Amino acid sequence: MLTVLLVSVLLLGYVVVGYPLLLRVLVAVRGPRRVHQADITPALSFVISAYNEADVIREKLENALGLDYPADRREIVVISDCSDDGTDDIVREFSGRGVRLIRQDERKGKTAGLNLAVPLLTGDIVVFSDANAIYNVNALRMLVRNFADEHVGYVTGEARYQLGGAAAADAGERAYWSYEIELKRLETQLGSMVGGDGAIYAIRRPLWRTLPQDAINDFLNPLQIVEAGWRGVYEPQAICYEETSGRFRSEYKRRVRIVSRSWRAVFQAPGVLNPFRVGLFSWCLFSHKLLRWNAGLFAAAAAVAAATLSVESILWWPAQALALFGRDRLGRAFLAGIGDLGVESGLGHIRLAGEGIVGHRQRRGLQPL
Repeated sequence: MLTVLLVSVLLLGYVVVGYPLLLRVLVAVRGPRRVHQADITPALSFVISAYNEADVIREKLENALGLDYPADRREIVVISDCSDDGTDDIVREFSGRGVRLIRQDERKGKTAGLNLAVPLLTGDIVVFSDANAIYNVNALRMLVRNFADEHVGYVTGEARYQLGGAAAADAGERAYWSYEIELKRLETQLGSMVGGDGAIYAIRRPLWRTLPQDAINDFLNPLQIVEAGWRGVYEPQAICYEETSGRFRSEYKRRVRIVSRSWRAVFQAPGVLNPFRVGLFSWCLFSHKLLRWNAGLFAAAAAVAAATLSVESILWWPAQALALFGRDRLGRAFLAGIGDLGVESGLGHIRLAGEGIVGHRQRRGLQPL
């Protein structure tokens, strides 16, 4: 059990602390890998996935139309996953301003909507966004400038969470993403970051592949792009803001769903596990995702091992103390005295009992036994 405890604690320490430290060491030794950037404006498709987003879709479209990017070089497309709260009607109000609606007549999920829409897009670069993600005015230019590097296949920006939410889950998610951002930065300097962020994520359109409907598109698609030999990079100047779910229960369910589907994604792009094919990216994937997804198992194993060792220690020390005491001369004498006292006490009780019986028979005039 001691081995289980030590291994579990070491693995947890590696996931949380060791991996970031090793990334820093490798970047320092090898030097950061640069990304060639230039102020370019390729044809761009800005895609917004929406399901019953009537409360936020108008603000989102106004935000999209106000972004700093040539209007004749970009299209804005909303994919409605069979919304029934008036979202589609609001989107149609913007048709005269160049916003296009693509509606799924059955609810099939975000990835199915992307499978439907991406082949219909006209841009060389596709930017994926969520309806509740509000972009900084220069976010598109900051994303696109990285595609001046011929080796870059996808770019992920920085999603920041709205301040002022008092819910603990909000604080937890902001802390989690701050940690994630640091890993993305280091992984980019090493080669490619692991995964994307569906709120602010761009790819070269030819690199899109039809995905399984239950796939996490901003995880599987980046894996496929790296598997094909491209880089994935993090752009800290491309910033958007969105709100968290705000509740532990809903956030926990969302995380479980993401992790369970992400496991499948790894095996749907198996080449990313081959270091001879993708280099250090396979180590990054293993450390950043695969081991972290098992952190709960490591923590449970450590807790069970620690509890078992605690119980064993509680039972072991008295036994050892008694055994050691028995080896000492004074201890043996003491234990022997205790034993004699017990024997003598037993004999004394027997003698008193016998005398009582004899006295009782004599009082009643009976013959002695």
